[in-house]
Formats: sequence, structure tokens, C-alpha cells
Amino acid sequence: SNGLMAKRLRRELLNTYEQLGKSGLPFLDDIGKVDVKFGLSLQLLKSIEQRGMGFNSIGTFKAIVKLSWVDTILRWDPEPPFDFQKIEISPDEIWTPDIKLFNSVDLDMTLDRTTQAIVFSNGTVLWIPPAVLKVLCVSQDDVDSCHFQFGSWVYSVDEVDIHFMDDKAEVLLDFYQDSLEILENSAQRQEVVYPCCESAYVEMKYLLALRSENGNSTYSRDLAHHHHHH
Repeated sequence: SNGLMAKRLRRELLNTYEQLGKSGLPFLDDIGKVDVKFGLSLQLLKSIEQRGMGFNSIGTFKAIVKLSWVDTILRWDPEPPFDFQKIEISPDEIWTPDIKLFNSVDLDMTLDRTTQAIVFSNGTVLWIPPAVLKVLCVSQDDVDSCHFQFGSWVYSVDEVDIHFMDDKAEVLLDFYQDSLEILENSAQRQEVVYPCCESAYVEMKYLLALRSENGNSTYSRDLAHHHHHH
């Protein structure tokens, strides 16, 4: 049956991973780099909390992080008995990009790793886990401005390159459920060189400004506003 063959195919692909381990880039040879396509899809602003007496606040967002890359270890010939165009595999069983939210208030953004990755026969992997992101924002004049900075934790551009998914340099709104008006939405890809290292590292920087909903403003935030105006 299909179910059994899919399991066999998955087993065969993962055998290589079990022999070689998941560390290191997903290649059987030493050439090439991984080009990760990255997208940030905003669902909603969960909360924005005043921090201290200034304009700083902490914004907590529910989002979907979209990641796609090619893993040459996970290729197969889609002929019988393995005539599948795609199968699902747990992200914990394969290499996944070590992309982190650099300016996270917490240790990192939280990605739902129970979400399976979809693997296509040509080795393309698509993983779109739900995520919670917590960042420092600036809240002033009923506008919440937040930025997000993503990048690979250890790999330089020679090893893991990152580009916007579908070339869209902005926060994606295809899953947006909130009623907040978006005043500014932009993003840029930058190559940054650090003093420690020769190679450049890719950073994806997003800026998102939302109109505060006064009806939803928290008690502490109202106090802060009074503090500023009087």
C-alpha cells in the first residue's frame, strides 16, 4: 500500500542521516551552499506591554515562519515503488537551518517543531512552522514600531545564504487575522561582516509599524501615556 511504501522511502532517506548525523550542511559532497528562502507571515499581535517609563514596549506576535531549501541527501527518483512527488518528515530527523531571531526578548523565537516538513523528490524541503516572536518595540503616538532581525547563528553567506521567499521584502500578510492597521512594512537583506570573521553573514531585517488600538490599550500603557502628557 501507499502508506507502507511512503514509510519505506522515508526510512531509506533517513538511514543516510542516521549514518552521517544531522550536523553539518545537507550535502553528500563538500561543494555547494544552502540557499534558504525565508518568509515571515504575521498572524496577529498577541500583546504589547509597556516597559519602564519610556516609550519601550515588548511586542509578542503569533506568526508563521516559512523556510525552504534543498537537501541533496533527501532526493529520490519518483518511480515505482517510490512514485511519490512528496512526503512529510519530522524536522527533528533532518538538517534544518539554524535561523534565529537575533533581537528576541526570550532566548529565541519559539518554533513549533511538531509541524512536519514537506520533502519533494528533487530534495526541496518546505517547512512552515507556527511561531511566537517577542521583541522590543517603540510605542509612541498610538503607533507600535517593531523590528525583527533574523539570521543563521553559525553559518556565513558562503555556507548558508538567505533570500526572501518569492522575492517579497516585507512581512507577509497571507495569514493575517488581526484588525490592526499596518502603517509601515518593509524588510531588507544585508550582508554583515563582524570583527571576528572574514566572511559576511546574512541578516534579514524587518520593520513593522502598527496603529495601536486604543480600545485594547492596557492599563499600564494608559498610565504611561498620562505620564507623558501631563
